[in-house]
Amino acid sequence: MPDIQGPAQVEALVLGAITSFGVASALVSPDARIDRLDLDPLDLTELCHLLEEQCDAPVTAADLANCITVEDLVALVCRASGVSRSSST
Repeated sequence: MPDIQGPAQVEALVLGAITSFGVASALVSPDARIDRLDLDPLDLTELCHLLEEQCDAPVTAADLANCITVEDLVALVCRASGVSRSSST
């Protein structure tokens, strides 16, 4: 299980995971809409697997479909990995 220290680390992992699919880092911010990041359905499925691997957070495609922004995804991964959003890094 990864040693995740807080929500800032989750956010960094999520942003890094998204950019690993070729999305320009300038486009990836907490308020960025996931549907505007040019990720196809296969990318989104692979993103779920990558986040589960990196954060020990079971994130399904159905969970991801309910996320509008990157911040929503960060919050989802925090919940799934047991990281309190009020934690600081």
